[in-house]
Amino acid sequence: GDYLLLRAELDSANPALPSLTPHFAGAARGERGWHDLLGVVFVGHPARGRWLRHQAWGEDDYPLAAPTPAPAHTPADTTYPFARVAGGAVHEVAVGPIHAGIIEPGHFRFASVGERALQLELRLGYVHRGVQRIACGRDAAGLLRLAARVSGDSAVAHAWAAAMALEHAAGITPPARALALRACWPSVSAWPIISAMPPASPTTSVSVSRTCNSARCASAGSGAARRCSGIACCSMY
Repeated sequence: GDYLLLRAELDSANPALPSLTPHFAGAARGERGWHDLLGVVFVGHPARGRWLRHQAWGEDDYPLAAPTPAPAHTPADTTYPFARVAGGAVHEVAVGPIHAGIIEPGHFRFASVGERALQLELRLGYVHRGVQRIACGRDAAGLLRLAARVSGDSAVAHAWAAAMALEHAAGITPPARALALRACWPSVSAWPIISAMPPASPTTSVSVSRTCNSARCASAGSGAARRCSGIACCSMY
């Protein structure tokens, strides 16, 4: 499809832009992240408070705009201004930030009247690790290693994205063979998981066996198979 690229010049002393969030909700998190990391103010953005690291940084600390030392102590985070819903029958229900499953920590604030949910406000960013600042100053090989290791379940996706960014910055067009080999790596990375299924089957690791079997079916099934750059491959990610 077609892309629309917008450019704007900002005052370094007072960087501010009109927010796109009131017109395009998908811009909300990006704008919040750019504000927390770079200090860009998006005028008209409905969010309140920080999204990343919360009170671990000072009000004027923007780590991608300038080096920010790690604080020795993070103050208690008890003053976040959640939106309030008025009414005598309204109940507020707080869930998280720690959950029973393996999902990312997040605080969910529900406002409801009986079974009817009036509002849900999410507060994320509890496990922000500052990867972008860690990446600053690295050479190409170091950046690729960092991208591949920062999140185990997305190693191929992040390394692929980093390679594309480096190629774009250097004006390099990768050969077709390189693209085809990259397309096969999601399946290659899945096989260690799939190969763990047989040893788990005769043991008590029923959940491991079931999980690996599901992964094998997803990887080898005709619905997941795809043809990438002339080479048939299966992708789990």
